[in-house]
Amino acid sequence: MSEKSSSRRISSSEFRNRLGYWLDEAVEGKMVVVTRRGKSEVSLEAIQKNLPLNSLPERRIKEFYALVDRLEPEEVDLLILVVRGILESRLEGSNVRK
Repeated sequence: MSEKSSSRRISSSEFRNRLGYWLDEAVEGKMVVVTRRGKSEVSLEAIQKNLPLNSLPERRIKEFYALVDRLEPEEVDLLILVVRGILESRLEGSNVRK
């Protein structure tokens, strides 16, 4: 998964102990993913005001990856089936052939 410049996974205790440092990292464009007991719990990234339209899809993709990263394997399998069904129905409704 590629982020703006990079993504860092850190434990909740590391985040708590060095909060200022991790806030600075996020402001500089790095996504910080905080884990608890090895599972991703929170992602931290800078708020971008006046976000250009062409960066919206990239941001949505990052949000999607963060969501998928928190899912259990069987939930990911179900998500794949749902997305495949959505895409197939859109293809059927358009002039594009499979």
